[in-house]
Amino acid sequence: MKISTSTGEFEITETLIKAWRANWPAVDVELELARMHLWLMKNAARRPVRPIRFIETWFKRCKPKMVNLTVVDGKVSERELMMQGKAKGVHARPGETYAEFERRVRAA
Repeated sequence: MKISTSTGEFEITETLIKAWRANWPAVDVELELARMHLWLMKNAARRPVRPIRFIETWFKRCKPKMVNLTVVDGKVSERELMMQGKAKGVHARPGETYAEFERRVRAA
């Protein structure tokens, strides 16, 4: 896949896609790349100079997709718990333990 930039085209490799999937598990990377491509076609004057920075900023602004939570030893991973809490509007409090935060997220 290629996206248009202000200096030409930028090739998006499978390696980059795998890295983005790992960094943004709550983002449907392929869907957002397709949306990005369409947006860039409509907004030719706003094509990026630094494509990787543009793509990563795009991912940061995406709405998270529904993810299956990974449970290890009866606990959800910290990252997934934080995402679940954010989706429910629950944020970690200063000095709060993982167990306390997990209880509040589950109760919300």
